[in-house]
Amino acid sequence: MHVAKYLAVFLRSLNPNKSEMKLSKLIIGAGLVFPTLLSAQKVEMTLNLENGKTYVQKSILESTVSQTMMGQNIEVKTSSDSSINIKKIKEAGEIDTYEASYGDITLTSSQMGQTQIMSSDTASLESVDGLSRAFAMLANKNFEVTMSGKGVVQEVNGLEEMVAEAMKNVPSGPGMAQMIESSVGINGFTKNLEMTTDIYPDKKVKVGDSWSKEQFVSVGLPIVSTATYTLKSISDGVATIDVKGTFATDPNNSTTELQGMEATQYFEGTRSGTMTIEVSTGWVTSGDLEDDIVGSMTFAPNTQIPDGMTIPIEVKNNIKISN
Repeated sequence: MHVAKYLAVFLRSLNPNKSEMKLSKLIIGAGLVFPTLLSAQKVEMTLNLENGKTYVQKSILESTVSQTMMGQNIEVKTSSDSSINIKKIKEAGEIDTYEASYGDITLTSSQMGQTQIMSSDTASLESVDGLSRAFAMLANKNFEVTMSGKGVVQEVNGLEEMVAEAMKNVPSGPGMAQMIESSVGINGFTKNLEMTTDIYPDKKVKVGDSWSKEQFVSVGLPIVSTATYTLKSISDGVATIDVKGTFATDPNNSTTELQGMEATQYFEGTRSGTMTIEVSTGWVTSGDLEDDIVGSMTFAPNTQIPDGMTIPIEVKNNIKISN
């Protein structure tokens, strides 16, 4: 017999009318208080993946970049579809070791009516370019990563050598090398993974609590994100997190060289969206983020542009995360 039924029988034996009324009030009161207690309960969020189990982080980035040059607007749309697989292979307290790999990698670029698709799934392509061959060499190949319990990547081993070997299939050039590094190299891998792992608070939190984190974002631009995360709810072991962020230029990477010309970049913007996290493991199960970024690229006076030039740039990103 259920505990509530035992109580009802016992109280009825004492006073059939008043006892049942008191029990009803008690049950109703408990029903009102219990959700409040749950929302006030503090939880700790850390990266606590099951040893030997493979976890997948799939991300789709849809990006539109608008530039104005000499009065003409140029719009470039790109779509990046990729996944990262990680499996804990050594548990060592503060720092754990993971086996990692890329799943399929697809990059689509559209500009001025022309569309180019590059994919590690070379069998799906009409013609295979060098970048697709490089992606194919990287997909489903294991390398090693160490991460802290707070989801911060400490070291990546084996990926640099894989990228160097894959790059032998790609026409050389500083622009291409930079693009590869920022997307699938150590730098790109770290930023993409930490977008969903370096997000945890440094103490236990309850529904309604907020905390902030600073990250170098993975959109190929020299910007730093300061994001505020708010725990909105917890249901069936899954936490819903509200994300609000701002972007600013990374002062250490604001100057670059493009086609032999020195350029200074400036960007600012906002990020908004939500994530859901499995509380027991800290793994992000879904996410939907929107970025609005504005800025410019200023070329110093040179032989090609004697008076220099400033190009206004606007970037809009949508990032969808799933497992």
